[in-house]
Amino acid sequence: YVFLEEDKKNEVKVTTFDSYMQTYEKHIKDSNIGKILIDKILTDDLQRFYNEKTASGLSSKTVRHINVILNMSLNQAVRLQMISQNPNNYTILPQKKRFETQVMSIEEISRLIKDARDEYIYPIVVTDIFTGMRKGEIFALRWSDIDWGQREIHVKGSLCRVAERKPDGKRHYVYKILEPKTDKSKRVIPYA
Repeated sequence: YVFLEEDKKNEVKVTTFDSYMQTYEKHIKDSNIGKILIDKILTDDLQRFYNEKTASGLSSKTVRHINVILNMSLNQAVRLQMISQNPNNYTILPQKKRFETQVMSIEEISRLIKDARDEYIYPIVVTDIFTGMRKGEIFALRWSDIDWGQREIHVKGSLCRVAERKPDGKRHYVYKILEPKTDKSKRVIPYA
């Protein structure tokens, strides 16, 4: 926990940090692995932990996310000379499941546009279909992001759900417009 708060918080995007904290609090903090002193953690302990998480029904993606957090912490312990090597380097993780995307047919797109025509979300649906923008990017659009003369949309931000701590320590969420996910995400999209 200290590693996440002191080292990672200022290094990663606020939504990434929140994801790390949620995973830590839900899967690591009160677990068997979370109770072992860092210099006492063995590869067998980690492997058993990952196997138990997988057997409990967690997706390989979630188990791999837990692994990332533990790996960062253990690498930091190596850098600080608390341990000589990272025992996580020798664990075997569940195989990644390949995500197969399905593209809508022209008929499905036409039906979606037709069905959404009288709904309040119609502009969002049409913007999504014809630009390929991410949901958060669409929700972050401001009128100033649209160049009507050049017929361009300037993607400059993304609406994100961000965790904040109340004075009593409880987490609550607010929505904020943040920088896009990557520098490539800042882009200009022509429209007809």
